Amino acid sequence: CPCGESFENAETYLQHRRLHGTYQKEEHVISTTPSSNQRALEFYSGAGSVSAAGDRPIPPAEAKKIQCPCGKSFANKKALNKHLRYSKTHQPGKPMSASDFKATTPGSVPFTAPRSPPTLISLASDPVVGTSPSSLLSLASLFPCTCGHAFETQRVLDLHKRDCLYHKRQANQSLARNEQSDDFLVSSFASLNLESVSTRARPSVDSFACMCGRVFTNENALEQHKQDARRLAWSGKGKRREKIFKTPRPQYQEDDYLRDLAAVLAQQHCS
Repeated sequence: CPCGESFENAETYLQHRRLHGTYQKEEHVISTTPSSNQRALEFYSGAGSVSAAGDRPIPPAEAKKIQCPCGKSFANKKALNKHLRYSKTHQPGKPMSASDFKATTPGSVPFTAPRSPPTLISLASDPVVGTSPSSLLSLASLFPCTCGHAFETQRVLDLHKRDCLYHKRQANQSLARNEQSDDFLVSSFASLNLESVSTRARPSVDSFACMCGRVFTNENALEQHKQDARRLAWSGKGKRREKIFKTPRPQYQEDDYLRDLAAVLAQQHCS
């Protein structure tokens, strides 16, 4: 600021100007139209003019150039309008006409190196003549990236992510992590024992079952069980066997008429 203080961003600088008002020192920064014939002759004389800083004489061809807030200067309004229309430095959707700028000398605006690359610059909505280009940044309108950079449009951000080696490496690492996770899930499912309840309820193939219903883990135990059952059956101390009842064959009453008829038919057949 002309008062001697310095600020980190444009918002703090503009708030300071609104609170404390403008300073007379800034009148030397902005070059105005000559108010008299004598000043006009001095301004457009062939001998040249002197900048506000008093550094060196400026040729009359450069003295009447129109200064843009981005740092470039133009000879007429037509060239300035063309620059505002096609330049990528200015934010799209907010065009500025040539009437918003004043004719300034190149030495009247102090040069300050911008703090960010030109591709990351976004022009402020209300520029202040005489301030440095770095104070016109609008960080709220930028599109930040995960790698730390910021861009003025979404399209530039997408192109950066597509071409940047950092994002390609991150995408490959994410793909590798997903493949490892899929392999882990496949191996986990393959190791599961998916036996049904009915299969687990049945005895295994290695088990040995007896006719009485008992199941043994080995053949020796089954043979020992059979021997004990036979010994108990012979000694009469075993379990009482259930008596099996057989259905008797039906008894038919002999019919004399049928017997005589069968004998007559047999005799006729033999003769």
